[in-house]
Amino acid sequence: MKKILDFARKNKFLLDDQETIDKWFRGKIGSLPLTYNYQIGADRTLFWCNVDVAIEALDSIKNPKIIHYISDDKPFNVFSEGRLREKWWFYHNLELSQVVEKYQPLDLERMKRTPFVGEIFTFTNSAIVDHLEELVQKLPEFHFNVAAWSDMAWNLKHLAKYPNITLYPFVIGKRLDYLFRNTSVYLDINEDNKEQDVIKQIQRNDIPILAFESTADKGTKYSKYEVFDNDQVDGLVRRIKELGL
Repeated sequence: MKKILDFARKNKFLLDDQETIDKWFRGKIGSLPLTYNYQIGADRTLFWCNVDVAIEALDSIKNPKIIHYISDDKPFNVFSEGRLREKWWFYHNLELSQVVEKYQPLDLERMKRTPFVGEIFTFTNSAIVDHLEELVQKLPEFHFNVAAWSDMAWNLKHLAKYPNITLYPFVIGKRLDYLFRNTSVYLDINEDNKEQDVIKQIQRNDIPILAFESTADKGTKYSKYEVFDNDQVDGLVRRIKELGL
């Protein structure tokens, strides 16, 4: 140990213990399979830099055994777009008695049941999302997901105080894939430019789209697209409950 510590002090490694161990034991360390060292957290960099080899390697692991949340994009941050964030929170929120239960197998499927009856998704390129906060308040039994390619303005970020909304600034492809698969209703309620690729994917997944008159796509031919007057918030709420339940 003394020799290793002296080696570290002499070299002043940037990565401290990690780099010290790597250099001291060079050639004497084996690599764990990715299943047992499933390193995620760099998804943002991999996505925007098109590092397909690393993305494909992660995608090839369907059931990781040990998840390593690297980088500063931690699942416990207020805003995080990384994959498997929900899994971290699932285990974080377990009662200790559930984790160490002795007398019967843990019913993970029962524990994983969401307290929400449906998932609502909105993608926005604008800070103006009509009646969003009112909808979040009126539909506490539904979970809202709001994503954007860029950072979000404060009028959206302050909505994170509600337990039934999750915001994804700087969203990446893997998170979008997850949202497409798990969305009950899409709300086309953001003003200004629409993200047409997202809308097309929602339509390909046969997900109902609801909009207000002020935000609606007047030229759409999508059969599951419904438009409500700007003052018909309660009507849209009722429709969401019908679709989500």
